[in-house]
Amino acid sequence: MREMNMGSLLRALRVLGPRARVELAEYTGISPATVTKLVANLTEAEILVERADTHSLRLTGRPRVPVDFNPHRRAVLALHLGPDSITAAALDLRGTVLVERSADYPDGSAARSVQAGARLLARVVKALPDQCVAVGVGVTSAGRVDREHGAVRGRRDRGWDDVLVSAPIADHLGLPVELDQPVRGEALAALATDEQAQHLIHLSVGEEISAALLIDRHVHRGHTGEAGGVAHLPVPGARGPECGCGQTGCLGAVATDVALVEAARAKKVIGGEDGYAELVAAADDRSRPAVALLRTRARAIGQALAVLADLVDPDRLLVGGSALAWGGFQPEVEQTFVELSGRRADLLRFGPGRVEPVVAAGMLFLDRYFDDPVRHEPELQRRLNA
Repeated sequence: MREMNMGSLLRALRVLGPRARVELAEYTGISPATVTKLVANLTEAEILVERADTHSLRLTGRPRVPVDFNPHRRAVLALHLGPDSITAAALDLRGTVLVERSADYPDGSAARSVQAGARLLARVVKALPDQCVAVGVGVTSAGRVDREHGAVRGRRDRGWDDVLVSAPIADHLGLPVELDQPVRGEALAALATDEQAQHLIHLSVGEEISAALLIDRHVHRGHTGEAGGVAHLPVPGARGPECGCGQTGCLGAVATDVALVEAARAKKVIGGEDGYAELVAAADDRSRPAVALLRTRARAIGQALAVLADLVDPDRLLVGGSALAWGGFQPEVEQTFVELSGRRADLLRFGPGRVEPVVAAGMLFLDRYFDDPVRHEPELQRRLNA
C-alpha cells in the first residue's frame, strides 16, 4: 500500500504540477498525515523538493508550500529502434527530454544494432547533469514485440527475427529495461497531461495501425501481452489486398498508408515512385480519386472506433498518426463514428501526428517507475526499512 501511495503522489504531481501536501491529499484520496510522511521520505531521498519560490493561493493561515520533482536528480532513459536510425534520450520524471543522441544502424546482425543502442544510451548517461541518477530504460521498436521475454519476434523492415533486446541493454547499463509497443508509450504520454481520462483507447493510424488500451489509467496488455491488436478487425464492404492472415477486408490491409499508396499507384492517382505525402497533396488539390481513397480509409477508422467504443466503453478515444495529414480525415471519422456508435463526437480527440518516438519509449519505464517507485530507489528502501 505504501509503494502504491507513493506512486499515486508522483503521478499526481506529473499531471498537476507543483502542489501543496493538502492538495495532493485531496486529489489522491490519501490521508493528509500519510501524504506528509510520504513526501518527507521522497524529499529526503531527493526525488521531491519544496518549491519555496511559489505557494498555493490562500487568503488566511500558514502558506501552503508546494512540492515538486527535484530537477535533474532522476532520469529515465529511452531508446527507440527506428526505421532508419537509433535514438536514445534521457527524460526527467515529468517526461521532458534532458539529453538526446542518435546514430545510424551499424552494418551486420541485429544483435550488433542492439549493442549500438546500448552504447548510445551509455553516452546519454555520461551527458546527464551531475548527481542525476538514471533509474531504468524504456525501449520501443517496430515489429512484433514480446514484452515478457524482452525480444522483437519479427521485424520485416530490417529482417529481424527473435532478437533479444532487453537483456543485452540491461547487462550493459546495469538497469532494468521495459520493452513494449510504441503505441502504448504514445498513449501514456497523452494520459500524462489528461487529468480527467480514466479509460482511454489510443489508435495510431499510419504506416501501421495499432491500438493501446488504458483501463483505470493503467495499460491493459491482456493474457499474452497483445491486447489492442486491431489489424484484423473486419471492415464491412472493404475491397482490398489479401491480408497476411489469408482474409480480405482486414483493417490493417486496407487502411494503412502503405495500402493507400499501393491502391493509388494502381489507379494512376499518383506516380509509381510517389508516396503518402504525394497522395495527400493530390487530395488537397481536389483530385477526386485521391479524396475517395482517403475518405474510404477515414470511414474504416470510424467503424473500428465504434466497435472499440462498444467493447471498452472508454471516456476518451485518441486518434493519432500520419492519417491526420489529410484535413478531411477528422470530420469523416467523427461522422462515421457518431452514426455507428450513437456516442458523442466529443469523446474523440485528434492528437498531433505523433508523440516523439523516443519520448514514448521513456514513458513506458516512467509508468513502471510510478507503479512502484520504492522498487527502483535503493535509498527509499533503506529509509523505509530503517
